[in-house]
Amino acid sequence: MQQVPGQPPDKTAIHVPCPDCGVAHGYTIPRSPVGPVMLRCPRVARLPRLRRFYFDASLNHLNDERAIAQAKDRVRQEHGDERLEEKFERWKEATRVHIRLVDEYTDQIGELQKGYIQGLDFITMTGAVVLVERVLNRLVFAMLEHHKASPHYKKLYGRDRKLQNWDKLSEILVDWRVITLDQAKRVESLHRLRNDSVHYVPDYDFKAGAAQALAQTLDLIDSIYNVVHRPDLFWLFTVPGEIFARSAALQQPFGRLFVAPACFPFSVLTSFGDTEVPPDLALPLGPLSDEEFLRLRREARSGAPQERAKSPRTQTLELREGLTAEVRFV
Repeated sequence: MQQVPGQPPDKTAIHVPCPDCGVAHGYTIPRSPVGPVMLRCPRVARLPRLRRFYFDASLNHLNDERAIAQAKDRVRQEHGDERLEEKFERWKEATRVHIRLVDEYTDQIGELQKGYIQGLDFITMTGAVVLVERVLNRLVFAMLEHHKASPHYKKLYGRDRKLQNWDKLSEILVDWRVITLDQAKRVESLHRLRNDSVHYVPDYDFKAGAAQALAQTLDLIDSIYNVVHRPDLFWLFTVPGEIFARSAALQQPFGRLFVAPACFPFSVLTSFGDTEVPPDLALPLGPLSDEEFLRLRREARSGAPQERAKSPRTQTLELREGLTAEVRFV
């Protein structure tokens, strides 16, 4: 291998016959690589598969006395013996079945749930509405640079990255098609609860308010981040046991910022590990529609015959005298 003019001194150029398409591709790799170098054919069809998420299905398992007893025991261990039956009922109210995208709201939700289970109603109610305001601001300012043509851009650019006007936050997110009008109504309802908790209301019932605020906050967050509620963004178990992002969704700002980082591009034959592919097979080439990709993946997982690799998936190259590198197509 020879150094290419203008190439960084710590890099070297290689050309390797591709086992998938049969063409020799050019790659730039470390000049002295440590361990196998992973290569990808640019023509292989890939679709992002969800890899990073928060998951909770504990409510689905309360189907017999033993499961209920185990759930109560977990509540006892985390929240104490006192008022256990009440805490268990509150745990059920505060828990949602979900597969949520990872973002900064997650730790705060856990704190709200703990507060509600322990009967800390004032803290739960005020914390819930504060979290909603943070989530709305997070969405607006994370996507601001993707909406430079929006009339909202000039009004927001260069200012503190926060808005306290819930109506404006909701209006912006509806205009950018991040939330729907129905979700905006949830925001409006939560704003009323926010005012009730922050401003003095004589004899206000914080127990009832906390239950409403927590439930509506979880509903709003799930409507945005819970994968199960976002068939517009994901192919949900079209391939059994797997969730893939829709290609069209990744062209939208929300998809690029919140969905893409949670995914890894899989080929039709990629196994559960990022680099696990059959050593003697060729990966199907693109372009493929999402539907065609998923059909081929279902067939492959059912044992349908596949094309043989056109060259070894793992190859040893001599980079320079006395130094070789193992390259692996994945």
